[in-house]
Amino acid sequence: IYSFLLFTFDFGYRFTSAQKETLEELENDDDALLDKKFKFILDTVSKNKLYAKYKKTNDDDSKDNSSDDSKEDNMPIFDCGIEFYYWQGTEKGVKDNKWSIKPKYGSFKEEIEGNKYGLNKDQWNDVMIKSESLLKTNMAKVLKATSYFADEYAIEHRSPITIQHIVALLLYTNFRRLRNALNGTYYAETKDETVESIKGRHSEFGCFGRYLRECVELW
Repeated sequence: IYSFLLFTFDFGYRFTSAQKETLEELENDDDALLDKKFKFILDTVSKNKLYAKYKKTNDDDSKDNSSDDSKEDNMPIFDCGIEFYYWQGTEKGVKDNKWSIKPKYGSFKEEIEGNKYGLNKDQWNDVMIKSESLLKTNMAKVLKATSYFADEYAIEHRSPITIQHIVALLLYTNFRRLRNALNGTYYAETKDETVESIKGRHSEFGCFGRYLRECVELW
């Protein structure tokens, strides 16, 4: 949700009405106009403050690693991270996935309240109240699970979105510390960190990660 709706605006990859008009004027198969169009796009993006910040960070990292002969050791700044697997226990789930995750906690609530980056009881209750209200809205009611992963994830095709999935969305969008902690588990802390160590860190968010993934892929 952030990547599609907000991130693209933050980085200047979507344009204002005036910028769109300029692009339309440059819409032509003529090579000279195409060159002008691409230059306009690059100039527009490069002036974006957030883009400039990340570009500087990336350039600095490249300088720091310039003496390293192994390009594989330099992780791209927008690397998507590890694709963990949470459905090995379902009837049609993959049983031997290398990145299978067993949640550390017995429930989503225990995970969020028990995690050192999580919420206190009052915060959890507040999120639950908001989620229950959202679940009753027409926007939530029209959300039906697609069939593509439904069998593997043991979620019935065209079933409505659940309160756990809405809670996961609210937690991710509203609690920065928790979100950052979760995101950090999708990457190795060092190039020598073992698979089991990475999985152990992510298991702290086993339910959270699963519900977010299901939201994206089913609803």
